[in-house]
Amino acid sequence: MEDELRNIQGEDGLEECDLKFDQDLSAEASSEEESDLVQEAGAAHQMSGQEEENSFTYEVLHREANDVKLPSSLWAMHKDPNGRFVAFSRLPASHTGRLIADKGVVFAESLVPNVFFREIKLKLPAGVPTQPLESLHQVSAYLQKIHRLAFCTGTGLHDPIRSMNCRIYVDMPSSVRRCTACSAQRQAVLSAAQQKAT
Repeated sequence: MEDELRNIQGEDGLEECDLKFDQDLSAEASSEEESDLVQEAGAAHQMSGQEEENSFTYEVLHREANDVKLPSSLWAMHKDPNGRFVAFSRLPASHTGRLIADKGVVFAESLVPNVFFREIKLKLPAGVPTQPLESLHQVSAYLQKIHRLAFCTGTGLHDPIRSMNCRIYVDMPSSVRRCTACSAQRQAVLSAAQQKAT
C-alpha cells in the first residue's frame, strides 16, 4: 500500500514538474512574443517618423507651427493667416524702450529658412543648413542654432563702428566678440593711428 502511495505521489510530482515546465515554456514564449511586439512597435514608430519626414511640407509647417519647440520665452511664432509665411522672432532682453525683433527666421511659402539679425538677411555659417528642413524637430533644432549665435560687437571704435564686411554675428560658444572683418578693421585703424603718432 505504501509503495502504491509512493508511486502515485511520484507520478503526481512528475505531473507537477511537467506542469511547471509547461508554464516556464509558455512564460518564455510570451516574453519572446512581447519582445517581437516591442520590436514591431519600434519599427512602426520609426516608419511613422520617416513617413512624417517624407510628408513634411510647408503646409504642414504652417498648420502645426504651434508645435515647434522654441529656444526660450523670448521667442515667438507668427504666421500669415493667408498662408504666405511662418516666422519665428526673438525680442531682446533689454530695456531700450524700443520693441524690435533682433533675430528672426522666416519660411516664405517654403521650407527653406531665411535668417534675419536686426532686419538684415544673413549669410549663415557652414554649420547652419540652408536647404529645406524636413520635420518640426529640425525646425526646433534650427531655431536653437540661431539662438546660440551672438551679435558681433563691432570694431570697438567710434569710426568705423563696424566693418563694411561685418557679418553681424559670431559663433557661440566663443570668447571672441568680434567677427573677423571687424577685428581686421580694428587692427588696421589702430596700426594706422600708431604709425601716424610716430
